[in-house]
Amino acid sequence: MTGGGVMKHRILVIDDVQSDLEALKIFLEAHGYLVNTTTDVDEGIAYVRQNRGKLSLVMVEPTPVTQPVPTQPAASQAVGQPALRLVVQS
Repeated sequence: MTGGGVMKHRILVIDDVQSDLEALKIFLEAHGYLVNTTTDVDEGIAYVRQNRGKLSLVMVEPTPVTQPVPTQPAASQAVGQPALRLVVQS
């Protein structure tokens, strides 16, 4: 919560391109979101599990050659949070 009592939404962004992560983080933070980033999907899943109920959204930019494109049900099941929103960018 901020000083005014308004809860900021926390977003996790997963992308294997560091410069894309940094640009998206700057953009989202400028719009009032709390943003965490990682280049590793497994690290992202661990982060989501450790922060159960604290995230509003997970944005994933998969690398099709090295990572399968996650679906909402599969990703939600992987982290054990069926209500968590997932956005897959490509």
